[in-house]
Amino acid sequence: MDKLSYVYIFDSAPHLFIGVTGDLERRVAQARRKLVWFEPHTDLATAVAREKQLKKWNRAWKAKLVSNHNPEWRDLFAEFNLQQSCG
Repeated sequence: MDKLSYVYIFDSAPHLFIGVTGDLERRVAQARRKLVWFEPHTDLATAVAREKQLKKWNRAWKAKLVSNHNPEWRDLFAEFNLQQSCG
């Protein structure tokens, strides 16, 4: 299986920080922010294109994306780690 790339959103109130990484675990540890949304991609170019798309969105659209997948805005890092250990 190819290495996954992740587009992510950190909640760093009052801002939502969007980025892309090949190592989400390391990136979360570096940022020390709450991971509220992430999306895996098998192709880095696709992940970068998605990141650029999301960065153009206004805050309300980004917040709605997070709320649709994570209504409580909980930190998803523990769930990500669980997926990695089971996957």
